[in-house]
Amino acid sequence: MYDGRVDLSAFAHYLPQLAHPVVYNGDIHHPLTFTSLMAQFPGVAAWMLGRGLLANPFLAR
Repeated sequence: MYDGRVDLSAFAHYLPQLAHPVVYNGDIHHPLTFTSLMAQFPGVAAWMLGRGLLANPFLAR
């Protein structure tokens, strides 16, 4: 049901302006993607693996 990709430039623009904790959810399918996003967005409070975890149950390992 989902089309397109996450707009990381818009996310980077708006994240510092948000007063509430932000939970990132979108297109994490590989551990390297996760570590890269964590480094790029240290202000994110929590991370959802969602469909990435369904596709690869060992992703959380």
